[in-house]
Amino acid sequence: MEDIKKICDLLKKYQKEKNKQFEKVCKFLKTFKKQKEEMRLRGFNDFNYIELLKGLDDENTHSKIIAEFLNPEGSHYQGKIFLENFFKTLDIPFKIDKWNVVTERFVDNCIEKGQGRIDIYMTNSKKHIILENKIGAGDQEAQIFKYVECLYKENEGNLDAEDILVLYLTKDGHLPSQYSLDNYKIKGGYLENNGEKKAKIKCISYKKILKWMQENLKEVENISNLSEAIKQYIKVVKKILGEEENIMNLKDYLLKEENREVLITLIENKNEFDEFVKNDEECKKIIIEEKLDEVLTKIIDEINYKILKKLKEEIKGFPELSIIIEKNEKSKYIERLCFKNIKNNKLICPEWPYNFVSKYAFKELTLEVLKNGENKIVEKIIKSATIEQ
Repeated sequence: MEDIKKICDLLKKYQKEKNKQFEKVCKFLKTFKKQKEEMRLRGFNDFNYIELLKGLDDENTHSKIIAEFLNPEGSHYQGKIFLENFFKTLDIPFKIDKWNVVTERFVDNCIEKGQGRIDIYMTNSKKHIILENKIGAGDQEAQIFKYVECLYKENEGNLDAEDILVLYLTKDGHLPSQYSLDNYKIKGGYLENNGEKKAKIKCISYKKILKWMQENLKEVENISNLSEAIKQYIKVVKKILGEEENIMNLKDYLLKEENREVLITLIENKNEFDEFVKNDEECKKIIIEEKLDEVLTKIIDEINYKILKKLKEEIKGFPELSIIIEKNEKSKYIERLCFKNIKNNKLICPEWPYNFVSKYAFKELTLEVLKNGENKIVEKIIKSATIEQ
């Protein structure tokens, strides 16, 4: 009887601790709701026609907008003024003369690395600018390498490094991966191949695009439709940079570092939490209004997608391995993620953490990522695969 009493006491203690956690979660949700309502009263809204058309991270849309402003013959009818501001903002050493601007410029199989499309290509017949726009997508194989090499081939070698400028545009201005550079190395602001300079390169962030657009706005303040279009795009760029104060959404709020504990509690104990809130009408209402179940599903999906994407990038360092994904034919869920050793045709299926038997395995992996970080998880998976080779 004494043992049973100890077990009961432990269970009561466990439940009491859980209830404390759930009370914190409800308090968190109520605070979130209150702050959101305060922002609405202050006149904030999330309306932006660009996002409605294509979304915040659609690279093709951004490239088309940027190219249209760069084009002296663009529908803005402002001639070279935006192009001049762009060259000045980015300190581009080329003269402002007859520049032709093209989006999605197709690159044929001029070298062994295959086809491709330059996001924005600019030329005045003597100088060439390649703008590679990366917001969410990763680098493609030999992407920058083949674009530059194809220019040399198209111009029959009548070019040198001073004639070509590669602009690598990202959210934070980071360097392109070696996967994209292929044989090239970056040294002193140039792309080099075996010590030979091939092109200039500038890695720029969307902060430069923001500054450029703010300068453009000064030029057209009295042209209402054009100034409004620029203002809308400035808002989009600020959102990409995390500088725009918008009405909060629950997913982004939960993903903040300071709210990590709440997110982990929700993912670990969702069913128990649902039972707990039955006695809290306000909390229950917020959960329904904010679609908490959908939000958690999106977070889990996004984290798992990021891990899979990172794995695909990391596995490129092991040419003898390829990723094999086994899906259940009756559902969308991955059952197993394995690695195939091309040399001996051996299939390696790590037991952890990609031993999927149901959608709930995604939840477990998400918790591991939230607690230990995605880099450690990816390293562990890769190590498991490489040891078993």
